[in-house]
Amino acid sequence: MSSIITVPPDVPPTLDMAADGPELQLRWSTGATGFVVESTPAIGVVPWQTESNAIIDMIDDRFSVTLPTTEPSAAFRLRSEW
Repeated sequence: MSSIITVPPDVPPTLDMAADGPELQLRWSTGATGFVVESTPAIGVVPWQTESNAIIDMIDDRFSVTLPTTEPSAAFRLRSEW
């Protein structure tokens, strides 16, 4: 007898953002481990860079990173380290 096991696909985490004065707070679920924050000033024009100074904290059930808003515009994403 054989069994078939269905495994649901991995769901990427949702990245929430909130401005707080001169800083931007990025948050995502603590169920999504092994991710780094990346940024770029222009999507498709400039390569993505890891936010190497980003310190990941845990607030309630969310990971949180606070970054300075030194650029006039930027895009952010989470990239799996796996």
